[in-house]
Amino acid sequence: MSDAIADAKRALRADLRERRNLLSEASREAADLDITEGMYGLPEPVGEVLGPIAVNDVDLLVIPAAAVGQDGTRLGWGRGFFDKTIGSMERCPPVYAVIYDSELLDTVPRDVHDQPVSGVVTPTRTIDLAPTRR
Repeated sequence: MSDAIADAKRALRADLRERRNLLSEASREAADLDITEGMYGLPEPVGEVLGPIAVNDVDLLVIPAAAVGQDGTRLGWGRGFFDKTIGSMERCPPVYAVIYDSELLDTVPRDVHDQPVSGVVTPTRTIDLAPTRR
């Protein structure tokens, strides 16, 4: 994210403050990332809170995952934030999940609301999976 900001690209990140499923913008001014304790005690960058429509302006989504199947099915942590966001986008850009190499599996469970990812980024490689969007 720091590289994107340094290149004057707009970078958004999930903002789980108050469980409202919004986005916040990482700005050049916050490149050193002022951090606060967020929901669940996780470190969270401080930034302007944006509404969910802001995600329609992005060219790439990089999201976390617990595991990803070879077909692009992403296993998250059960809150559905990223599935809802991706499913509501007018024009969905490529979506890449960040995982460890061992978390790319043959298959993972899939529910009807799950949205596939375009690929994965691991510590050793980037893999295009090219799943079909629903």
